[in-house]
Amino acid sequence: MKATDFADLNEEIKMLSTDTALAAVTVIESDNACYENKLEAWQTLADTGAWIHLQGWYQRTMWELVANGLVTMFDPEVTEVIREDARQRGVEV
Repeated sequence: MKATDFADLNEEIKMLSTDTALAAVTVIESDNACYENKLEAWQTLADTGAWIHLQGWYQRTMWELVANGLVTMFDPEVTEVIREDARQRGVEV
């Protein structure tokens, strides 16, 4: 495989991630999506890491969802750091 093939593959992965994140945000923002679908969309943002690139409301909401055990991060250590931070702030987790 040539370097240009890797560059093309990397670009394709970025596009897929962007499309996935956009689809998740669309579900989250939808008035018609049910609670379970919205949680699934949040989990998708956690799995892809896209939430960190979104505006503050998404980041704060993700923190709350993880702290309350409704969403898990792709790295269990990150989940535990967020949950420990919540405990230190007095949030019941």
